[in-house]
Amino acid sequence: MKDLDIQSTKKRGPVIKAQLFVNEKGIKKVNLLPATSTDSFEYEIIEERPAPHVKDLIEKWLESYCKGRPPKVILPIVLEGLPPYTTRILSILRDLPVGVILTYQQLAEITDNPLGARAVGNACARNPCPLIIPCHRVLAKGGRIGGFSGGIDIKRLLLNFEGVNI
Repeated sequence: MKDLDIQSTKKRGPVIKAQLFVNEKGIKKVNLLPATSTDSFEYEIIEERPAPHVKDLIEKWLESYCKGRPPKVILPIVLEGLPPYTTRILSILRDLPVGVILTYQQLAEITDNPLGARAVGNACARNPCPLIIPCHRVLAKGGRIGGFSGGIDIKRLLLNFEGVNI
């Protein structure tokens, strides 16, 4: 049986709930869900093993993000078992600034794979840490919203919070 340390907090920000699953190496998974509140961003840190330094980094990152400032903290993310192309796409997305959007096609071209829009979509679908690795900032051709692991409504909420109106 694993010991779980669960922390739940509410902040300003997009009206969603984030569950962050953390181990001693860093964040291994993020689930984005509809908020239980109607006026605040909620988060829950679920730890398998104590990682106080990671928890502190997460809280600093979330505080900046929820205040609409680009987070200056680099969060440790555990990207194990993913194909190399997926890891490459997620690394590029991690550096995508708030308010900047790309299409799947543009991201494919950045990786010198002009026919790889579908591969980019598959990489985004495998993203274990949406929000922190902002695959919600990737749109379909023509600026259509496209898919998202947390659902289209949460993707819209995140984009609107970041100043992108879709």
